[in-house]
Amino acid sequence: MKFVIELGPNVFETCSRLETLRIGSGVKTIGAKTAYKTNLTNLVIGNSVEEIGELAFTNMKQSTLKIPDSVKKIGDNAFYSSEFESVVFGESVQKIGNNAF
Repeated sequence: MKFVIELGPNVFETCSRLETLRIGSGVKTIGAKTAYKTNLTNLVIGNSVEEIGELAFTNMKQSTLKIPDSVKKIGDNAFYSSEFESVVFGESVQKIGNNAF
């Protein structure tokens, strides 16, 4: 059985009706613009994700965003034009790119 380990660039780009995205265990990389120009209101990032790419998630509206302990790098503009009441960072984040939030 093979598992998805990477969400490549532009996977859900401009899927304007996409509201919920749960990224399961096994995925290590979220590519650039994975959910660019969507209207996510519920994003759950799995505990195996190590990197979130540039402009990965934009235009989000979610009360709390939880970045798991496994994430080491958050790319430039990763959550551009998104609205959060709070962001909870895991302990392993080493780099947060320019204008990430």
